[in-house]
Amino acid sequence: MKRKQYYSTNSAYWTFSFWEKELDKEFDQLSIMDFSLLRNIALWNFVPNFATKALIWLWYKLRGQSEPPQHSARYKSDYSFFYTLVVVGYLLFTFAQVVNDLPPNLYSELGLHVLTPDADLKAAYRRISLKYHPDKVTEGLDPDTQQAMYLGMRKSYDVLKDSTRRAAYDKLGDAVFDCTYCSTERDYIRHALQHYTMFYISTCFIFLASNIIGRATYGAFARFVGLLLLASIEGAMRFRSHDPMSMVFTEYTTADRVVMLRQIFFCFFLALSTAGPVVWPEKTKALRQAIYEVGGMVELVGKEAEVSFEHYFEPLRGDPDGQRDLQQKMEQLSAELRLTDADKDYRRLDTGSHSN
Repeated sequence: MKRKQYYSTNSAYWTFSFWEKELDKEFDQLSIMDFSLLRNIALWNFVPNFATKALIWLWYKLRGQSEPPQHSARYKSDYSFFYTLVVVGYLLFTFAQVVNDLPPNLYSELGLHVLTPDADLKAAYRRISLKYHPDKVTEGLDPDTQQAMYLGMRKSYDVLKDSTRRAAYDKLGDAVFDCTYCSTERDYIRHALQHYTMFYISTCFIFLASNIIGRATYGAFARFVGLLLLASIEGAMRFRSHDPMSMVFTEYTTADRVVMLRQIFFCFFLALSTAGPVVWPEKTKALRQAIYEVGGMVELVGKEAEVSFEHYFEPLRGDPDGQRDLQQKMEQLSAELRLTDADKDYRRLDTGSHSN
């Protein structure tokens, strides 16, 4: 009933203004992790190259040697080595940063563990409400901050005390607050499927666009395979009754682990796209270049042959007798070639006559 009311009150569902508002809402809900991903994309295109050159300069400076020319074999070897070190180190740093940048979930706001039973949840909320209730004065907090903290904790408790909303929050995270019509587990799953599908479809289109415009083409096949693997793992984590990754990072919800998994996936393939062409250059690149060069030479020879053909046969233009004589000679030559190919005796006779 609630779902019917939701759609009936949104009669402008297919209008431009409706989708404009929805888009504005999506931008308003961009989390710290979304901005963290955008920041990592920008930094991965700048940090490795800059840090590698700085390390090479420092390396030769400490050894008291002059830096070799950038196009020399020694410089390329050193650059590849230090670039690998920088990428691996920065990748580990971004992995740690992903975990550190995770915003607090509702459990941590109440000072609880994800597996806290309902009885302990009620006791914890009762204890916190006595401490931070707006009617009580808490040392070190101004009234506005204290009230905001209390309202936030009250909101967390309202979600976690409901078993359906708590299970949905564990799987979906803050997306449970977006669904105004959801009341059952099926509603939340349907809502999650929409976000899940749109995320992977849009990501796939971004990867395709990057390949088409020539950006991040290195490891394109591995990237799509990795995206398919990520979608499978996330689907199992979100939509199965038991999270297969529940033994990892037990202090986080399934939604938190999904966020970390997505971030790690994108950071890894950002590193692959950045470091791959330097550390493992494509062997087919030289072959492809050679094929392009041969194709260009063939095209040039064809144009020269066309010019030569026009040059030699230009005198016959407007000369019917000359054209007729040339046609007879070409027909005779064609007949001799067919006989030579078909008759071995004729070929030997023809060869003997030419040798005499």
